[in-house]
Amino acid sequence: MKIYSPYSKKEEILTIKKAGEIIAYISFKQIGKPKHELYEITRIEVDKKYRHKGLASRLFSEMITEIKFRKLFVTTHISNTSARKFYESVGMDFEARLSNHYYQGEDEVVYSLYR
Repeated sequence: MKIYSPYSKKEEILTIKKAGEIIAYISFKQIGKPKHELYEITRIEVDKKYRHKGLASRLFSEMITEIKFRKLFVTTHISNTSARKFYESVGMDFEARLSNHYYQGEDEVVYSLYR
């Protein structure tokens, strides 16, 4: 199911529901002009009870099928090993390390997928 974020008109959200409740979602937005075909994943979240069942991969696959992009990227804390493993498992490549990007003492890493 596709919905739009109440926080940003540009942000799109794909969801998976069970018994009417959202159990997983991925949010993403286009960056810059449409002709640049640049997208950022802003968040992926799966309810703890439903993790490791392929829901995040399913949402990721649906998203990349739905959008036309040249580059798709995401940032995460360097210490978030589960997120980093997930991004690598869906074919994203490590691109950069950003020192103290959001928080002092916690570097961020950038993963990207090109078409």
